[in-house]
Amino acid sequence: MTLESAVEPMVRLAVDDEERVMPDTLFPVQFTPSRPPQPERALLATLLLDAVDCFLEHYGATTPHHRRLFEDAEQWIFGTDRAAPFAFEDVCDFLSLDVEHLRDALRRWRARQAPRTNTTAAILQPTNGERAA
Repeated sequence: MTLESAVEPMVRLAVDDEERVMPDTLFPVQFTPSRPPQPERALLATLLLDAVDCFLEHYGATTPHHRRLFEDAEQWIFGTDRAAPFAFEDVCDFLSLDVEHLRDALRRWRARQAPRTNTTAAILQPTNGERAA
């Protein structure tokens, strides 16, 4: 028995060249289920993936709805309130993920993004304080 198969490895996430968050290291034990499926794990993994998707997809959003999706995901991911149900840190702990590694990967991704602006809205915005027709 190898060390990798004896100890469930922690999934490390990094941002790849195509701007996606991907696992750094996967061991064979992660491909073969060694225990029965756990619906709780699937639910929490889906919750985490949805938050990361909202963070990546809606970064720099200009519409109120999409901006809110980004802000909610950002607040949940970078928040430290462990008293809240389904807190980010608790979800990561349950899934055996390194909280700070994931946060650092998302910070690095965000730092590499060019500032996004809604150029159409900027063009239509009058400079004299009057409303555009």
